[in-house]
Amino acid sequence: MKTPTTYATKSNLLDYDTKSEFIDFKVEMYDFRDEMYSFRNKTEQRFNNVDRRFDELKEEFRLQTGILMDQMREDRKVILEYIRGLIPQS
Repeated sequence: MKTPTTYATKSNLLDYDTKSEFIDFKVEMYDFRDEMYSFRNKTEQRFNNVDRRFDELKEEFRLQTGILMDQMREDRKVILEYIRGLIPQS
């Protein structure tokens, strides 16, 4: 039994890429991959810098809050001493 042979038509062949087009596509994909690696590395570096700055700000905020709390305590002591002097003692 003989099977019928179907030959490719010109329109079928136009749907396929040539070898040089495929090589160009591969080169473009490799370039894109390299650009994405570079972008990722730069982005990671920026985020690391932001994280480090947040850590610095957190420590600075903690120190400044402590200073403000100490100042408020001292001011409260001064006010209490002043008020005690105004109230007549029986």
